Amino acid sequence: MKILVYLCGAMKKDVQNFLERFKLKARVFGLVFFGGRQKNLDTLALLSIPASYRDEVVMGLQVEDYSEGPLPEQMHGFNEMWVFGK
Repeated sequence: MKILVYLCGAMKKDVQNFLERFKLKARVFGLVFFGGRQKNLDTLALLSIPASYRDEVVMGLQVEDYSEGPLPEQMHGFNEMWVFGK
């Protein structure tokens, strides 16, 4: 289920800026997925979702896919976390 979030102009710009910076870094350095938790890997395998499709979805994120953030990142303790959904 996708929750609709209505963004004001300033927040929309923040999300757009984040996505632009994120995608630039991803193109230069590639995508790195931390916490390869087995349950997540098992679910991807069960759904026959290859890593290449996962990367395609992440790189295709748009402002309209924004859910919340930036939030404090709890698992690894660096940077911030942005949440998107498709």
